[in-house]
Amino acid sequence: RELVRVFSETGIRTSVVDERNELSATENGRAQFELGSCTDVLVDVPKAQGAMMLLRGMNPQVIAVDEITAAEDIAAMAHAANCGAALLATMHAADLDELRQKPLWPLLRDSGVFRRAVVIEGMGEERRYRVEELLP
Repeated sequence: RELVRVFSETGIRTSVVDERNELSATENGRAQFELGSCTDVLVDVPKAQGAMMLLRGMNPQVIAVDEITAAEDIAAMAHAANCGAALLATMHAADLDELRQKPLWPLLRDSGVFRRAVVIEGMGEERRYRVEELLP
């Protein structure tokens, strides 16, 4: 959420596919979380379908999605990247080793779309962030 807001507030056209309404908490057409003035949000649409809709209609520079869980999500992200959009996505894992054990890892790796992971450590109020290279 914070990366979406930061990109948006620097003037980068950012779009969010919020399939389960967790990133924006949209209510009555308005996001309840601050996502920035240059952010468009698409709620209650599957990620793969929503990414294509946003590419065609909103001309995003960045597309953000939460929790990649299906092969079609990765295919849609690869398509969006080939259309020039940068991507932000989550895939929950305790660490990079666990990420690489997930069934979708080979598709994610082979897509070549995601080159870095932000690893978030800690819970509660104190968190540490580090960027790790995914691909050599």
